[in-house]
Amino acid sequence: MSLLVAASALAACGSIHPGAAAVVDGDSISMRTLDRTASAMCVVQARTQQQVQPIDSAQVKRDAAVLLVLEKAAAATVRDEGITVDPKLAAVPGDAEASIRKAFGQHADDVLALVKDQQRVYAELIAIGSDSTGQTANADILDPLARAGQEVVVARYDDLDVTFAPRLGLSKKGAATGGVGSLSVSADDLGQASPSPVVGCSA
Repeated sequence: MSLLVAASALAACGSIHPGAAAVVDGDSISMRTLDRTASAMCVVQARTQQQVQPIDSAQVKRDAAVLLVLEKAAAATVRDEGITVDPKLAAVPGDAEASIRKAFGQHADDVLALVKDQQRVYAELIAIGSDSTGQTANADILDPLARAGQEVVVARYDDLDVTFAPRLGLSKKGAATGGVGSLSVSADDLGQASPSPVVGCSA
């Protein structure tokens, strides 16, 4: 199972809805959704990094925003183009779900939601890539097809009127341009009873 690498987002000039982290095709992504996603990403990063070191929570927040925009844009592309997604590729295996629940304790629900979202988008990107290249998806070319699909989706950002909230510190292409102020993930977002300390996830 591949986790998506956040794409560089090409944002258009649409207006941001009040309280929204981003807007895609008129559909807003709330700050609450952004917080929840960033918290899960931070927990995963803290538990999987090779050495104990501070996590750049501002960058995690930006990565979460770009990922959430990619999710909505991929779903819109599948819908608009009538592309069929393989449900087997979109599903998280039961043994993987059990492993996540065992590994992440009280954070398991949020981490599992993140993994399920990423797996679904991965499958959508594969389907989009297959449609755009004419190649049939098989185990040897899933990642290349996903990258091809991601290129197609990002190319549609202008048409989908993608916009990031200015306070996220992201450029129109999704690159970091500055701090995110009060948007850093707090310890309260993660909870205090994790099996091991979550390093660097607080402001």
